[in-house]
Amino acid sequence: MYYSISKSKSKFYSTSKEPREGYEKVTYGADNNVTYHKYVPMLEGVLSKVVIEQKTIRGAEFSFLAVELVNNEGYRDSISCVLKEYGRFTEQTKAMVSALNGAEFGSRLSFSVKTKKTPDGEKAFLNIYANYLDKLDENNRPMSTGYIKATDIPRGEVVVDELGQKSTNYNEQNKFFTTVVADLLKRSKEYESKAPSEPQRPVVKESFTKVADTSPSAGMSPNPLDEFLKSDLF
Repeated sequence: MYYSISKSKSKFYSTSKEPREGYEKVTYGADNNVTYHKYVPMLEGVLSKVVIEQKTIRGAEFSFLAVELVNNEGYRDSISCVLKEYGRFTEQTKAMVSALNGAEFGSRLSFSVKTKKTPDGEKAFLNIYANYLDKLDENNRPMSTGYIKATDIPRGEVVVDELGQKSTNYNEQNKFFTTVVADLLKRSKEYESKAPSEPQRPVVKESFTKVADTSPSAGMSPNPLDEFLKSDLF
């Protein structure tokens, strides 16, 4: 299954162009376009691969960070995050690579999404948590894979031009996350080269029963493209 990340619901979701059992109707855009989402609170599987994929959406090229898990049935689930927006790494990608920063390839992991609002409620930050399913911490709970501390991430530098206009320079932050992503891709390739050779089952779509379109509109705005590109960045 292919999954995206819903910040508004703090869940993963798969999409369908048609009404299907277990899917919610979602409207988006000024024209009230319709799509259907199936939300899940958690994904589990063996961490098998992290790659950058190129996709064309409505004629535009996008780069995605794709995280592949092998589920209990031996099939692959893929979680996709738009890599960059406006020249910066997206909030989804930064949250995902933070969760994977210390993760061991070949381990069984669980992934969950949490959104935390600032005290004034004006902004929300996305967090992705990854935990080992076969390792317990001192409290007998699934052990975390670790994360990148916020204090380790370079902040944007405010720059004032000759006209007195302010802008923010994120070059140092981009360099930081470029290094983190590059290391993650390197570790993924090293794992693939050493992992036992087994038949690779593709990412497949769930077997659906088509249902009548009677669900109420969800009143929110994510279709796959819109949801990918929404981000409150660091």
